[in-house]
Amino acid sequence: MLNSRTKILTTIILLILTILFGLWYYLGFFSQYNYFTAKNDIEEGQLRHLYIGEPALNTDAENAITNKYGFEYFSVGCIYSKQLDNSIQAYNKAIDKQLDKSNQAGWRERLRYQMDSLAFSQFNNETDIE
Repeated sequence: MLNSRTKILTTIILLILTILFGLWYYLGFFSQYNYFTAKNDIEEGQLRHLYIGEPALNTDAENAITNKYGFEYFSVGCIYSKQLDNSIQAYNKAIDKQLDKSNQAGWRERLRYQMDSLAFSQFNNETDIE
């Protein structure tokens, strides 16, 4: 039978492991991209909005638009994991707060309109080739 000291120690160890797992899985704490790396990027003036996958549009044209709003889109690759997705969400949330502070109201709608226009023009250019 375990004595009370061993039970307390076991409980503390399990609690610490649970907290570490939560930080790793839900907050992406041990990932390359997380809340803290976003804060560091903000301080250095290198704001990026992260996503998983290949770019759908021309990256140079895309970033020419996003640079007007103080950031650029950045792909972290094509391999998906829930932990990576959680860490990217935490990163992007911190970046979005900064972008909301530094841009005028309605900037997201203007960005969305400009990106839609870019996608439409690229789609038309691709279909004109055929």
